[in-house]
Amino acid sequence: MIGGLVVKAIRETWRLTALFAIGLAMVLALLTHILPPLQKGLDGLLAALPIVRTLLAVLLGSSADEPITARMMQTVVWVHPVVLALIWGYETALCTRYPAGEIDRGTIDIVFGLPVSRRGVFIAETIVWLLGGVVVFACGAAGHAWVASRRPADVATLEIGDSLKILGNLFAVFVAVGGVAQCVAAWCDRRSTAMLIIFAIVLASFLLHFLAPFWEPARTVVGLSVLHYYQPARILERGLSVRDLAVLIGVGAAASFAACETVARRDFRAV
Repeated sequence: MIGGLVVKAIRETWRLTALFAIGLAMVLALLTHILPPLQKGLDGLLAALPIVRTLLAVLLGSSADEPITARMMQTVVWVHPVVLALIWGYETALCTRYPAGEIDRGTIDIVFGLPVSRRGVFIAETIVWLLGGVVVFACGAAGHAWVASRRPADVATLEIGDSLKILGNLFAVFVAVGGVAQCVAAWCDRRSTAMLIIFAIVLASFLLHFLAPFWEPARTVVGLSVLHYYQPARILERGLSVRDLAVLIGVGAAASFAACETVARRDFRAV
């Protein structure tokens, strides 16, 4: 029965998945294309505006005193706010489908009337969310790789192994944010409310990460930011951090489990 629910959810979400997959591929292809000419004039800008250098270092996950190399600059496409917004927007749309979306539509009684447990429905939706994420990430990576492969030989390009490491860390971020989104959706009766709360959470996480170098109170709690565990420049220098992956996947798994149990035990009403 869970297999049937997975097929049903895929049929309902494939257009959304295709839209975000194509959008991410196009954005990454465009960013990869414009990065080399943009990089040529960046050195002068960084020298003239130290604050820009600091912000870029925070974005990439490097030290403000460390020189930003051409190789390091290639990771900008993987931390660009538009890329993060597309990824987070996609999983927010999927992770709020159940139960908040069903309650909002007044169809939660029909879902609970199916010959499958509430946990079974939740597991099916989780499988579709993760599979959709794989598709979206794969299309985005394909768009980036297609443009990068056509660069001149003298233009810096990340090795495939480095790109895969960064992509793996980013997918762990996807898991963490999605788990939290499921937890929020499990407590909300309105999908719009759940989406607003999730948006506020990811925005606060993003701002906290950028305020940490400039504001002492933010620095003490920067570990609460999901981006603190996703720093591409550090991946290039030291490789993937098992600790970062464990934290992100652990948070996602714990939040998803809490959401599943909430759905299984909570009293629902159609609104």
